[in-house]
Amino acid sequence: MKAPIRQREVAWHLVSHPEHLHHPAFIAGKLQCSRNSVKLALNKLGKRVGGIDPERLCPECLALTRYDGVCHRCGLELPQRQGFHGFFTHEIRNRIHEGFDGRPPIKLSLQTRYFLQGDAEERLKRYCLSRLDQMFKDFMPDHSVVNAAAFICEAEMRAYLDGSDSSRFSREDRLTIMIRTVIRCGREMPQQGPMWSKMLDGLLAMPRVVLYG
Repeated sequence: MKAPIRQREVAWHLVSHPEHLHHPAFIAGKLQCSRNSVKLALNKLGKRVGGIDPERLCPECLALTRYDGVCHRCGLELPQRQGFHGFFTHEIRNRIHEGFDGRPPIKLSLQTRYFLQGDAEERLKRYCLSRLDQMFKDFMPDHSVVNAAAFICEAEMRAYLDGSDSSRFSREDRLTIMIRTVIRCGREMPQQGPMWSKMLDGLLAMPRVVLYG
């Protein structure tokens, strides 16, 4: 069945402007349509592909079948964007994804997946940096702020672990590191005070958080 035109238009826009994924008003302005129609298209597209990832989305197949700029289903080839890949620069994203070679995903057992993902500390680092990346999507700050926050996050993680050789970290551990990170970011980058306050409020609203372990 032929894909709806609006979903295809939105998909093409996201491939060129992935930073607009959570900002339907920007997309509506570019496509000259209503914000509600874009929100509906995003909702249906998300259900269709199981979560929109602009870096892997093929705007023709409307599926997550694109790797290194080429769709493995229809053969569509698009130039790799060098400017925007999430909210982190390449240097920071490499810190999140180090250890992976970018090949298409395959089904693995839970034990095998953990083995390939590295030790618990590496998984914790990837979680914290990825979570930080997600939190910034509501604010779209400058890259310099985001990258500084990423380095602060790593420093806070090291300080929190302080030589711990645990093979598993709890939800409370992860949230504590995130809260410490945002508090320190607020101290070191006060110009973005309202943003840090909102991020901290969101974290503190989560249950069973231990600030200092």
